[in-house]
Amino acid sequence: MLALLVLVTVALASAHHGGEHFEGEKVFRVNVEDENHINIIRELASTTQIDFWKPDSVTQIKPHSTVDFRVKAEDTVTVENVLKQNELQYKVLISNLRN
Repeated sequence: MLALLVLVTVALASAHHGGEHFEGEKVFRVNVEDENHINIIRELASTTQIDFWKPDSVTQIKPHSTVDFRVKAEDTVTVENVLKQNELQYKVLISNLRN
C-alpha cells in the first residue's frame, strides 16, 4: 500500500512539472461581424495553434458574436498581425497566461 501511495505521489508531481507552462501565451477576444471574419479565424486556426475558449471550436462561431481563444507564444505576433491587417476588432484579455 505504501508503495502505491509513493507511486501516485510521484506521478502527480511529474504531471504537474511536465505540463504546459503557458509563458508568453495570450488570450484574445475578437468581435466577429460576418462570414468574412469567420473565414479569417478559420484560416488562422488552420495555420496556428489556437485553443478556443468561447465557443468551444471554430465550427461554432456565428456572425455578430465574440470569440475567445488562447494562442501559443510563438504564434501571438502572427495572430495579431492577421487581426490588424483584416481590421477585426479585438482585445487581449490576458497578455501572459502564466501570470
